Amino acid sequence: MTLPELGMSPAAHETFLRAITQPDGAVLTCGPTGSGKTTTLYAALDTLNDDSRAIATIEDPVEYQIAIISRCRRSRRSAFARGLRTLLRSDPDVL
Repeated sequence: MTLPELGMSPAAHETFLRAITQPDGAVLTCGPTGSGKTTTLYAALDTLNDDSRAIATIEDPVEYQIAIISRCRRSRRSAFARGLRTLLRSDPDVL
């Protein structure tokens, strides 16, 4: 899905788009199972995915395939810190 397809109100869509396009910071998604957290984050990644940005993710499991994004599948809890260090060495614009 794309951001416009998520069904956010125009104000929420504009606020979220402004948040994900900032040069630094973090966006957190929270909610119960099935509320659309993953879909929202993948829509954000799809919006940011262009030739001008290096994008990297750590996921468990990788749920959707998006071209041009570097991925690290987390296999166990202790692997997250190691994976994060590895991805940060590649100097991504979006993590």
